Amino acid sequence: MKEPLEKAIYPAFAAKWKAEHGQDVHFVSSFAGSETVTNQILQGVKADMAILSIDRDARRLMQGGVFVTTDWHNLPFKGIVNKTPFIILVRKGNPKGIHDFPDLARAWN
Repeated sequence: MKEPLEKAIYPAFAAKWKAEHGQDVHFVSSFAGSETVTNQILQGVKADMAILSIDRDARRLMQGGVFVTTDWHNLPFKGIVNKTPFIILVRKGNPKGIHDFPDLARAWN
């Protein structure tokens, strides 16, 4: 998420905000794991936005009294806006012919 956020999303948002509201917006990012970010916020680190990969962490923020504006499960995609890419590593020569998840499931059985 670091590269698309810092190279595209943040600059585009800042430009749009400046054009519409006449205010400069600046972003300071931290790209740690979901649980680490959650722990930091619960310990008092200020955050205007958090991108979490684990539903449990969003619940922990709510239970910890951190201001969460909505129930993310009511959003059109149930709060999921991105998918984590997976990399399947195989043995040299790929003896089981694994190229995708169906191949992996077949090889597992």
